[in-house]
Amino acid sequence: MNEFTEAERRYNVAHKRCHDLSGGYLQYSTERAVMFVKATAVLHNICRIANLPDPEDVPAMVEDEEEGHDGIHDGAQTGRTARNNLIAHYFR
Repeated sequence: MNEFTEAERRYNVAHKRCHDLSGGYLQYSTERAVMFVKATAVLHNICRIANLPDPEDVPAMVEDEEEGHDGIHDGAQTGRTARNNLIAHYFR
């Protein structure tokens, strides 16, 4: 991928490092990944019950009103948009 900014270069380095370490595969078994998702859901519910505010520095998933998307990536353009959002929020 062509890098145009320093932020894009940092993203590409981090992405390649993750891919190299995992060999292109998930680092955990499916069963273990499911446990992570369940634990995250439980922690989320605990925070909601305790009326804790959402973290300020985490970008929220915004529904694309024009296309009717709900955060699920369904194509190359959506993937590019997600990549650009990651770069903008975490690699600058």
